Amino acid sequence: MFSQVRQEAQAAGKIVKAREQFSKALLEPYSQYIERTGMSSVNISRELLNEIATLVAEKVTNFIMKKIPLKRLSEINVVVTVKDPEKLLFEIDVDVKTDLLIKQDVLDEIVREATDYGFKILDEVMSYLLNGGEQDIEKIRDIIRRAARKYLDTGAQER
Repeated sequence: MFSQVRQEAQAAGKIVKAREQFSKALLEPYSQYIERTGMSSVNISRELLNEIATLVAEKVTNFIMKKIPLKRLSEINVVVTVKDPEKLLFEIDVDVKTDLLIKQDVLDEIVREATDYGFKILDEVMSYLLNGGEQDIEKIRDIIRRAARKYLDTGAQER
């Protein structure tokens, strides 16, 4: 997994920024399954993968907005990109700016948690699809909704 954190303060010193970028090949945990079942390739359309990426980006944005008070947020940008549809390689890019009342280490941790949260949701969806689940967007939306709730509740219990 590739990880990079970039921090910067604006000239006026009033904005704290955290940026987290992760890439993860979701196919790796399923390689044994694919070999065992004799699947030659994964047949998930690019359009469906892009729709999944958009839905996951919304959930990650909501996650961050639950962790940081709205009045402290200056900017939030979450982009989930399908880097390689054949390998199911996704990238989650999170860019958050807050005022100085949010400590940098707290902001960095929230951004890390948000990217991890996004990948957990992606893992649930990909597991469903790779195990023969139907490629119906409404069914996938329901899986994403349930996974988002599950991992949000799990994260709250760990604290």
